[in-house]
Amino acid sequence: MLLGAGLGAESVNQRRDRIRALEAESAALLRDGRIQATIPLLSRLVELEPYNENALYRLALALLYQESPPSAAAYRESLQQARRLLERCAVLQSEVSERGSALALRHFHLGMLLWMQGDRNGALAAFERSYLADYQRLDALYNQYAIQEELGQLAAAAATRKRYLRLVARGDLDD
Repeated sequence: MLLGAGLGAESVNQRRDRIRALEAESAALLRDGRIQATIPLLSRLVELEPYNENALYRLALALLYQESPPSAAAYRESLQQARRLLERCAVLQSEVSERGSALALRHFHLGMLLWMQGDRNGALAAFERSYLADYQRLDALYNQYAIQEELGQLAAAAATRKRYLRLVARGDLDD
């Protein structure tokens, strides 16, 4: 019986080591700007740890901002996967806290993805959630203004622009 317990512990340690190796390798590739190369590593990491929110988030960003997708159809599929991942990340982050920069970033990138897909109403809602989660996300506020203008919501756009310009003048910028 003890032998079986020891083998189980080795298996857990090997799995942990494999996860750490995937995290380190994907981080190194990202630092080198090799986003495309991180996708299979992060996919494997997500398979091993489906509740690792950081891995889910990094995979979503890699899928969204990949530099050379194999085809337009493959990129559309990647965007759908990234959307599901970002939505899941936002839910996981909101269970931790209703506000904060991590939650705001998840909503911000979801907004960018939705905007790229032509879902301006969805993007607008995501940017609103981003700004509400972190009032320093003035880029989310600016994107709200741009989309409101695109949608012909001119009164709302003017109010959002005025608020944005007031906050920028105060220096409330997020890096």
